[in-house]
Amino acid sequence: TAIAFDPKNTANIYLATEDGVYFSSNYGISWIREPWPFTNVSSIAINPENNSMIYLGINYGNGSGKIYYSKDNGSSWLSSSLNNHIPQSIAVDPVNSSIVLASNPYFFVNQNSNGTWNYWGVIYRSSNSGASFSEVQLKMPTLLEWFYTDYGSKIYFIPKTNIAVFASGEGLYISYDAGETWYFIDGNAIPETFTGISLSNNNIYVSTQGEGVIYVPLKSILPHN
Repeated sequence: TAIAFDPKNTANIYLATEDGVYFSSNYGISWIREPWPFTNVSSIAINPENNSMIYLGINYGNGSGKIYYSKDNGSSWLSSSLNNHIPQSIAVDPVNSSIVLASNPYFFVNQNSNGTWNYWGVIYRSSNSGASFSEVQLKMPTLLEWFYTDYGSKIYFIPKTNIAVFASGEGLYISYDAGETWYFIDGNAIPETFTGISLSNNNIYVSTQGEGVIYVPLKSILPHN
């Protein structure tokens, strides 16, 4: 399940579910199901500059999925080039809406010589409003295989910036260049498995898997001139 607010009118809310997408025009008091031809919707995002442009991530099961996008508020849909990946989270750059980021619940994994394991999240980046995506690896291990986690992954753009934060099943990451490069940032945070991100009162709040919610002041992770 995922939720998206209309950036032009916060009374309008979209809820992505296995059953399809539901829409509320009254802050969630009542809902209708959109007549869109999709089920198993794992993620949803709305273009912050053009609220008629909507992105949906579809989970086909068995580790496969796809992103569809509409330029006309759902009247018609186009397919992106991102195939065979579950788009668990989608975010649109509020500064340059041609930049779209997506993440999935898969991670690269490699085993160290001492038997411990390292994990690397994978993000997909589009510079053409979602028509095509390329892969951005957070780190590059020497020995690769695929690993699946049931824990969530969430990408979030800090409003009015091209700074993105990625909460994953294996840590927190930040990008200062709209998702091209990423840095590990969870610092002294005790939890390691993060599932969601939100901004309130100039703090970044991050939910965890069974270990509560942590926060960090926004100014502490912003670049300093």
